[in-house]
Amino acid sequence: MAIRLDLKQNLPIAQRLLTGYTAQAKTLVKVPETAVSLLREALSNARNVEALFHSSRTRRTEVLFPALQTAQADALDTLETFKDVMRYKVSRTWNTTWAEAGQPTNTRTPSSWPERETLMDSLAVFLAKRPDLEDESRKFTAAIVLQRATALTKAISEVDGHDAEHTLLSEQRDEAKKELALRIRNLITELKRELADDDARWKAFGLESPATQRALRPERKLRAESKAKNTADKRVEKAREKATKARERMEKVKVQVAKLQQAADEAARRDDDDQTGPSRVTPMAA
Repeated sequence: MAIRLDLKQNLPIAQRLLTGYTAQAKTLVKVPETAVSLLREALSNARNVEALFHSSRTRRTEVLFPALQTAQADALDTLETFKDVMRYKVSRTWNTTWAEAGQPTNTRTPSSWPERETLMDSLAVFLAKRPDLEDESRKFTAAIVLQRATALTKAISEVDGHDAEHTLLSEQRDEAKKELALRIRNLITELKRELADDDARWKAFGLESPATQRALRPERKLRAESKAKNTADKRVEKAREKATKARERMEKVKVQVAKLQQAADEAARRDDDDQTGPSRVTPMAA
């Protein structure tokens, strides 16, 4: 059995090995206790790290990132309102008042979030000095801008801090994967020294016996090849369907273009008829 670096596969394998060891201890399956202890320790550590990793990822997607999106949306709303108010009450072009508010060279909204964060902080200070520019109906007051600036800084800081911790957790998880796979392989090696290839006790450890694996190898290879062929056939069929749909769309476009061209030609002929019509009328004899 191939032991890959896959916790979804290896967590239950490790548990079955340990359960089998406990159940088979009475039947004198002589496996070194050290190998069992190291596997038990690796399993416990892998479970803990995996739980922390998934909890961390859930917290980012369900708590921290939504909070950051809300803070960024509020900040952009504030900055757009700031431009509107400044252009209406101060000047549509840049001047020293814009610079005092936090825009040192132009009236454009900064493109990067660090610059926007800095502008929000400056704007809160600026509005405290210029209450005449506040607009409570649009949530553009010194207090509200300060609140939004604080929320933005907090959200960015929390996401950045979390991402650094999550990277460390990811590295720990990778190490736990390697350690658990190693300990599983080691214990299986010990079992191979103790059990014959066709020993029925392999099942107690949640494993197929080596003899069964050899017997099933051709059948499994055939199934794998069949699965690969089916997958390839499905991909080819999807590609054909896409190509057919593309051709159908092109045909529809060609028909529409032809209709438009026909309509244009008819319109042109009518225009010609209107322009040349009177000259072709034969005057009536007196």
